[in-house]
Amino acid sequence: MKKQRIIYLFIGILMLANTIIFNIFYLENREFPEYIILLGITIMAFCLAYVSEHLIRKDERSKKIRERAIYISFFWILAASLAVLVLINPSVGMIKISAYHLLLSFVTFSISIVFINYIYYSKKY
Repeated sequence: MKKQRIIYLFIGILMLANTIIFNIFYLENREFPEYIILLGITIMAFCLAYVSEHLIRKDERSKKIRERAIYISFFWILAASLAVLVLINPSVGMIKISAYHLLLSFVTFSISIVFINYIYYSKKY
């Protein structure tokens, strides 16, 4: 179990370095970071480092953590979808973003929220 945690931490540190290296140039030029999905993968790796020992067991507690985290993540993602629909509405026009960048942001948010919910429910149950 400790070995998995170390592996996930190592992957998380590597992905954090990649995220910073690949996105720093876009941020300096005030452009949308093309590799923002690496941020979601970084968050996933760090969350798995924490949660791996809770989920490795196939007991009732780990099953409840998985079910509840995915269930609540659905509602977070649904709320984010509705917020995006309101913000990019052509009549309101608050945000102008390409479809590609919107999908990158949405996938990054989805990955992040699922694994952050894993942490929350592993502490709760």
